[in-house]
Amino acid sequence: MTSLDKNKPPELSDARVDSWSHLNSDQPITHCHALKISRFRQCLDQFETSMFIQDSFSVNVAGVRTNWELRVYPNGYDDENSGYLGIFVKHKEGNSHRYLIKSVIQLLDSTGAKKVPVDLPGKVLSSKQMHGTKKYIERDTLMQNAQLYTDDSITFLLEAEICQPGTKTSVVENSESGDTREGLDSARSSISTRLGLDMLSMLSSGQLSDLTVKCDDQQFSCHKNILATRSPVFAAMFQHNMAEQRKNEVTITDLSKPVVKQMLEYMYCGKFQDNSDTANLLAAADKYDLRELKAACEVSLARNITLSNCLELVVLADTYTATSLKTSSLSFIVSNLPKIVSLSSWQSQLASHPHIMAQIIQSMATISPITKSRGPPSKKRKKELTSFKEALLSAMCSSESEEL
Repeated sequence: MTSLDKNKPPELSDARVDSWSHLNSDQPITHCHALKISRFRQCLDQFETSMFIQDSFSVNVAGVRTNWELRVYPNGYDDENSGYLGIFVKHKEGNSHRYLIKSVIQLLDSTGAKKVPVDLPGKVLSSKQMHGTKKYIERDTLMQNAQLYTDDSITFLLEAEICQPGTKTSVVENSESGDTREGLDSARSSISTRLGLDMLSMLSSGQLSDLTVKCDDQQFSCHKNILATRSPVFAAMFQHNMAEQRKNEVTITDLSKPVVKQMLEYMYCGKFQDNSDTANLLAAADKYDLRELKAACEVSLARNITLSNCLELVVLADTYTATSLKTSSLSFIVSNLPKIVSLSSWQSQLASHPHIMAQIIQSMATISPITKSRGPPSKKRKKELTSFKEALLSAMCSSESEEL
């Protein structure tokens, strides 16, 4: 009996294999950590860009005490992202081990409900490494949300799963050693859940489906229970004597095939990835009351506001009552009025939305660019705001005259 046969797992005893491996990963440790920051405005004055608030906590993983930090960058991770809160989880120095951490960071509103989730997928961190996002939420958007920003305080909640990446025991007939990276990749793969993949497989295969969703010339074989559980709109279709319930068929004419596909994939497994269709996906999420997807789309679009799309996004946000995106868009517009008003297309884009122009004027009185000094607007800025307000009022009057 060779050493290969001697150490072979029982289930492989009758199998002819040239090599085998045994990957063993500890059960992930679940840990929740909350951080409340009071006197937040004072923090904004004290912490410059790239400076962070750090909060330490410890977790016992596989019998070893591991040390971590939750880092919040109130004035931005760097100059490019100075308008956003950055947030990271860091593995502090303390031992030489590496750990795989998968986490979700959220804000708690005044009722304790979880809001603005950012999902940080599994990542192996060595000592002093960290994992997070430079654009968690726009600072102005946060501070204008009375539910998230209360009594000059904000509260974060970190929900994490932490474990060792895994150890690999291999027996190979030849003398070549396996790539250590392979063991790490296998460990990460074994830890990640298969639920999402299985649900996507169910959607793509149509196994046991009882509903057809049609969009243009494409058909999706779906499952009523899943759609009804995820969407109150679909639930209403199937719980009442509507055509969709009688025919086991839903026809969607106002959305494109790629958007419907992305929406269904989200409904089956929570999959969301921002792309060029995110704006249309927000419309789909609003139509079918997919609140988490809508919030994700808002966050994604708010992170990518530019001079060329800010007016389009504020109209989109107004159309679909996307409050967070609208606040971010208005803030961006007011902060960049000189450049926006210099564009020839701005009046035509807002011509049919005089109420948005009115909201821009209203925002001009409450939103001002955040500066290092935190002081009131300069005389030059006040003069600019007055000039832009007059331009907006003139455009509003022209729009109303055309309607009459």
